[in-house]
Amino acid sequence: MRMSSMKKKIKIMFLVPSMRGGGSERVISNLLKNLNNSEYELELVLVAKEGKYLSSIPEYVKIVDLKSKKVRNAIPKIVSYVYKNKPDVLMTTLSHLNLAIGCLIPILPKKIKYIARESNTVSISIKAENNSSLHSFLYRKVMNNFDLIICQSNFMARDIIDNFSVNTEKVKIINNPVDHSEIESKVMIKQNLFDNLKINLLGVGRFNFVKGFDKLIIAIKNLPEDYHLTLIGEGEDKDFLQRRVEEFNIQNKVSFLDFQTNIFQFMKQADFLISTSRYEGLPNVILESIACGTPVIAFNCPGGTGEIIEDSYNGFLVECGNTRDLVDKILEASKMKWNSSKIIQNSKERYSISKIIYEYEKLLK
Repeated sequence: MRMSSMKKKIKIMFLVPSMRGGGSERVISNLLKNLNNSEYELELVLVAKEGKYLSSIPEYVKIVDLKSKKVRNAIPKIVSYVYKNKPDVLMTTLSHLNLAIGCLIPILPKKIKYIARESNTVSISIKAENNSSLHSFLYRKVMNNFDLIICQSNFMARDIIDNFSVNTEKVKIINNPVDHSEIESKVMIKQNLFDNLKINLLGVGRFNFVKGFDKLIIAIKNLPEDYHLTLIGEGEDKDFLQRRVEEFNIQNKVSFLDFQTNIFQFMKQADFLISTSRYEGLPNVILESIACGTPVIAFNCPGGTGEIIEDSYNGFLVECGNTRDLVDKILEASKMKWNSSKIIQNSKERYSISKIIYEYEKLLK
């Protein structure tokens, strides 16, 4: 009698603080939607089951809620759950969670493959924290406990190798994926979002110090009256940014919008996306803008921004923090003709979700 055999699925556990509306959460969502569920048993373990991207998780993905307010409160539950369920691969993302798991790996099951995905330029993001010296010390001590560390850009990889003595062989560079099919379907909605008599600039992201929207508001103040800036997001600095707009008396040149479920139609219709971040990992908003065919003018800040943008082809790079240079580049870009089709095609060649998923699957297997 011939026995039929089924190939055992590789069990992958993604451990994430939450599914709030950040770039890392979007990447995890894209991975869960596009990894082959006939080969992988996918599980999403959340410190707190909340966030806008929960609705995008496929039904076949098991979601586990550890019901904790902070990562440190969830540590006993994490240890218990990992021992009970023993995945083949445990993948974490965001530095503070990676740090916690790196500390725990010596007491966790040995046969699991531990992978950390970093989401930012670690040396700079740690400096911005209250316990920066302790975090730097711990990062240097425990990150080599992981089997692999995924960085999204060459800059990020060099940062952790040079500053934290991470084993070079453990560091893999995988860019963030872009779901071009999703974007194409969402930009087909025909609704006029901007004043066509204006040159429309768009800023997207969390309203905090890192994203540097204060610099962008200074730039719009120094641009002619036919330029309009729309800022989309939410965050702790929103009131401060609105006050700055009022102080400069440029309320007619700046609009604020809350988080948008379909950001792509704004990107498609804007003339330029502007990125004024003080540091980054590999910014999704820039990847998504060029996937819409919209050029990007960005500070060449620490991180992977400079690895995405090619001057005069899909945007311009600006000296980090230099608002005068930013104004000049916006004015120069406004006089140029941009080839949206070529920008989109280049994006597909570099960041298509099929290409990036293939790179992840090579590591997972």
